Amino acid sequence: VDVQGKELKLLPRNAAKPRSGLVQPVSINKEGQIRVPVTVGEGARLEMLLASSEYDSTVDVGIAVGDGPVKLTARSGSEVIDLARYVAFRPVASSAGAPIRCGVGLVEHFRIAIDWGRQQVVFLDTRPPGDLTPDRAFFKAEGAGTTAAIAQFIEQHPHSRFHDEATRRLLNGRLAERADDAAIVAASRSYLEAAPEQARGQVALELITQLQSQHPTRVSMIIGVGEIALEAARGDPKSLDRYQIHRLLGPVRLARGDVAGAWKNFLAAAFGLPGDAQENLDLDSVTRWLRHL
Repeated sequence: VDVQGKELKLLPRNAAKPRSGLVQPVSINKEGQIRVPVTVGEGARLEMLLASSEYDSTVDVGIAVGDGPVKLTARSGSEVIDLARYVAFRPVASSAGAPIRCGVGLVEHFRIAIDWGRQQVVFLDTRPPGDLTPDRAFFKAEGAGTTAAIAQFIEQHPHSRFHDEATRRLLNGRLAERADDAAIVAASRSYLEAAPEQARGQVALELITQLQSQHPTRVSMIIGVGEIALEAARGDPKSLDRYQIHRLLGPVRLARGDVAGAWKNFLAAAFGLPGDAQENLDLDSVTRWLRHL
């Protein structure tokens, strides 16, 4: 298996062993799961499940790995590969199977030959380790379980592969702890800026719809996030999502007594959705607006 080279070879049982690489004895259960013995930290012997459908390699949360070693040792004991140089192991709740699970991100660094008959695996590294600082920082913030830790991670590692997930966690956390409007608006901005530009309109519309449904009494927050959502939706000029956001904001502004602001939202929706103008303008709201005129 060579993920980096996008290659899978199936060889006959009597094929010659690879000439290079670390030879590691393994155990294979009746389900075909391959468990590789590894040494963690100062010498604890554990098993790592070789294959996983997840990208990240994970470790049961009760096992202290941190940035310490997770070593493969050759059958002869003369060669060692520290897997923790290639990936940061993500702590997760204990699950069935081995306490450590190898993800796709780790396999990408190796060419792996599996010898079913001899019950051994040969590891040959084909891709050098990268900078694991952002990954370890995210896992540490995730483990802390606070929005402050996640917010600090976002600020310090804006280009991390976990940026999208971190902004989503921050927004959900701010909402769960009933943070003030300014904090939720700021978290919403980070969340929307992390979305792909061509999808920001849809993501923004989904967000404002969710907030309006789940937090209908927090009018100032909804309007503040709505303005951020409109900014985000402009990144996709062909999308009609921003006009739908205008349509949602109109009644909210009107209920707060902001007649002029509501009219601007209704008017923008009418121009953007001319085919459904009467339906989308919410005639009851327009009628109430006219009474204020």
